Formats: sequence, structure tokens, C-alpha cells
Amino acid sequence: MPLDDELVKRFFDHVVRGEYSKAEPIIKELSQSELSEWELGYLNAMNGVLLSMRGGDKPYAYRSLLEERFVKKYEVRFKEVLKLDQPFLDDYEKGYFRCWLDLLNTVLEHLNADREKLS
Repeated sequence: MPLDDELVKRFFDHVVRGEYSKAEPIIKELSQSELSEWELGYLNAMNGVLLSMRGGDKPYAYRSLLEERFVKKYEVRFKEVLKLDQPFLDDYEKGYFRCWLDLLNTVLEHLNADREKLS
């Protein structure tokens, strides 16, 4: 089973809302699949997203990922990295960077939805 788009979307929604205990089982479910190199890179980035947002020694060190200014700045950079393509990026790396770009896009969606609620 390739990465399920709906599960991935739910994962990002949970992470952005800080619902880490709901995001973790999604990674476990997806990791039980036979994955391509691209999907493996994506899944490993998902795990990194969860670990980063959860914290550890510095629980809120990565919370800036949820700020619009940060997102817009790094969205452009991730898009530039993905344009490098071969021979600079292999499939694993493309999946890895695509995941982080998808996280940033999800954050922007949530910020826009929050703005609409306020207006």
C-alpha cells in the first residue's frame, strides 16, 4: 500500500493542532506498508516532523514552524531544493523534502482558516 493521502493529511492536521498522540498511530500504520524510496523519505520526514514538534529537551523549539513568516520563507526554499532534481536529489530526498513542504502548506491552510473564522 503506498502512502494514503487521506492518512497523510490527517497526520499533518493533528500535528498542526498539537494532537501528537493522534498523529503517532498514523506513522505506525503507514510504516507497515512496503514503501518506495520516495515514500520512505516522506515517512521518515513525517517521523522527524512529529519528533521535532513534540519537543524533548526543548519542547517548543520547533513551534516557529507554525508561524506564517517562517512558513512563507521556508516554503520558497524547499521548492527551490526540489527543483534541483537529479543528480543532486535521489527519490528518498525528494520524498523527504516534499513532506516538509506539505507540512508548510498545511500550516498555511490552517492559518488562513483561522483568519476566516475571525472575520
